[in-house]
Amino acid sequence: MVNRKTPDEEAYQRLLNAGITKTKIAMILGVSKQAITRWTTVPLRHVRAISEATGISKRNLRPSDFS
Repeated sequence: MVNRKTPDEEAYQRLLNAGITKTKIAMILGVSKQAITRWTTVPLRHVRAISEATGISKRNLRPSDFS
């Protein structure tokens, strides 16, 4: 069985591949890097802050909720 990533998981991976590190995300949100390492997607409650800080649209961060 092949584990396919959801659009939100793929979006989170693109965020990391774009050079936005987990450390930077943690600093933006005021949380520990350890909290970020558990993510497989950007939690909905953090989309706005990450979008504003990085310039990446909410739709690109969380396509299932902002399509």
